[in-house]
Amino acid sequence: MGQYDIRQFTEDEVMTSEAAAINAWNDERDRMQKENRYQEESLKEQTRYDTEQENLMFQQKQTTAENEYNQAVQEYQLAYEQIGKHNPAMLEKLQTQFGKEYKIPRRDGTFETRYVVPKSVREFTSGKVKSEKQLDKVLDDWKDYTPSQKTAAWPEIKKINRYFTRDLSDIEASAKKAMSHEDNAKLLDTMGNFLPAGYDTAGADGISKWTKAKDILLKDGEVSDAELKLVAADISANIANRKDAEKFWSEFSSNVMKARGDLKLDSDPTVIRDLQTMQETALSNLDIYYPGVSESTDRGKFRKESERLSQDIYKKSFDELNEEEMTDVTNRAGATLFQGAGFTTPKDEEEKEVPLEEKVKSGLGYKFQTFLDPEGKAGAPVGKSVIDPVTGRRDVAHNIAVKLKKNPFKYAKKGIIATEEWPYFKEVSVKEALLNYKKSKD
Repeated sequence: MGQYDIRQFTEDEVMTSEAAAINAWNDERDRMQKENRYQEESLKEQTRYDTEQENLMFQQKQTTAENEYNQAVQEYQLAYEQIGKHNPAMLEKLQTQFGKEYKIPRRDGTFETRYVVPKSVREFTSGKVKSEKQLDKVLDDWKDYTPSQKTAAWPEIKKINRYFTRDLSDIEASAKKAMSHEDNAKLLDTMGNFLPAGYDTAGADGISKWTKAKDILLKDGEVSDAELKLVAADISANIANRKDAEKFWSEFSSNVMKARGDLKLDSDPTVIRDLQTMQETALSNLDIYYPGVSESTDRGKFRKESERLSQDIYKKSFDELNEEEMTDVTNRAGATLFQGAGFTTPKDEEEKEVPLEEKVKSGLGYKFQTFLDPEGKAGAPVGKSVIDPVTGRRDVAHNIAVKLKKNPFKYAKKGIIATEEWPYFKEVSVKEALLNYKKSKD
């Protein structure tokens, strides 16, 4: 009976042992499931935390990179505004300074590359720097260029200067003249056929006066009025007398047009404008080129005789006489010079009182004025003198009117135009006078 006898365990006891084992296994299983759930929750929490930290670090890096880029853009724009777009040399240095790359991080781990000044812009600015150096060199050497070189260089200069907006008005005038140089030279060569005898003949130095004049007219840039006056005076000095000079200069513009006819229809000889100005200058200065010539004319003789009589009778200059004395002297001078030409002396007139206007129209002085001025502008006393606005000397109004008709340009330059009423001229602006002169020529 001492041995173990399995039969001693009841069926209930066996069932209780199995249940305990099952319960233990279930408890272990529940514990393991609980542990797994905890691990999973912990992992999720860690993952969420890590993601947040990662996002935060990415945002900080991206913000830092963008702030650095934006700050560089602001600094560049401020410096650019101070330098200005027309200083490419300084811009090139600035753009080199701000030419680096800026890497902006992306979420996927790649980077966006940004530039404050892209490479293409830096290359464009460098090209402008080279262009400016080229422009400076051309402008420095411009005076040494031949007309053909200037003609070739001008289009490129205009193109380059769009970036710099420099004042090239002088260069432009020079370029236009260079483009017309060949036509100008041909026209002046043809004009040699119309010059006074000997003016185109070589002198002792082997160079003709006309060649020297052409050097002035063909020089680079604008020909001054003083230079044109010099050439006009030099040409006039080779004409024997005033009459021939007046004829030569009066026909000058026609001869210029004849010379122009030898050129192509589409040519634009700019020298024509200088030649026209030279003609006007010469015609308005004939009194200077031929001083004393006017004394050989009837009017010159009349003035000379009036001055002689004034000194003999009144012991003073004709300009110092009063109206009554001037009338007396002019009547006597006319009787002396033009006896038999329809003029009468005061002694031939019947002694009677007549209005001053009638004296003017019937007296010797009026007839003499009619002789000088065929249009017969009457209405003012013949002895009434005024100051010539050009010469500054006192003269009879009719005489000034005649001079104004002969040399309108000379008076127009002083702002003087002709009128129908005494004293037959009036002062206006120089611009208005020159426009009136131009209109009268047309």
